[in-house]
Amino acid sequence: MNKKKSILESNVLYTIIAIIAGFLIGAIFLMIAGISPAVAYGKLFSSIFSKPKYLVWTLVYASPLIFTGLSVAFSFRTGVFNIGAEGQFVIGGLVACVLGIVLDLPPVIHAIVCLVAAAAAGCIWSLIVGVLKVKRGHEVLSFIMFNWIAFYLSNYVVNLPEIHRESSEATRDIASSARILLPSGLQKALDCNAAHWGIVFAIIAAIVIW
Repeated sequence: MNKKKSILESNVLYTIIAIIAGFLIGAIFLMIAGISPAVAYGKLFSSIFSKPKYLVWTLVYASPLIFTGLSVAFSFRTGVFNIGAEGQFVIGGLVACVLGIVLDLPPVIHAIVCLVAAAAAGCIWSLIVGVLKVKRGHEVLSFIMFNWIAFYLSNYVVNLPEIHRESSEATRDIASSARILLPSGLQKALDCNAAHWGIVFAIIAAIVIW
């Protein structure tokens, strides 16, 4: 009886229910749009699990999102409501990108500077809302508005001549010294030239925060 009760009260159960609910609601919207949920979800799974490199690319893109999710979880556990993680993520990524392009530093040091600066930028961005909450209240509205300010600010910065890549919608490539890529041999084995240490750091951060 106690074991059954612990399962019903566990976070794992709620996570599974949330995932299933997400797929079900997504299927409803797909059907409304005239798209077969079976075909769409089939493509989703085949695009991830059909080849090892697709799974590696998924981890590459997932790493910063894991860190963002952990930041929200940490806030909630300390009793602080944070609905502005999206804007903090954008600002942090923007600062890391800009410093990765404009700075000329030795390897490792360059990457550390970018990571620390990104974390500091996200912290300052949320600190502004924290001050507004103390002075005026309503941090939910402030966070949501600051998310949009972050989006438009990033659009402005990435289009600056020093940052923007000509004839493209992307920024210039960051310096190789600012990258945290896996060894070239491992990249080749994984068939992904963008494979980096981010997922390892994310797992370590998850364990530490847990």
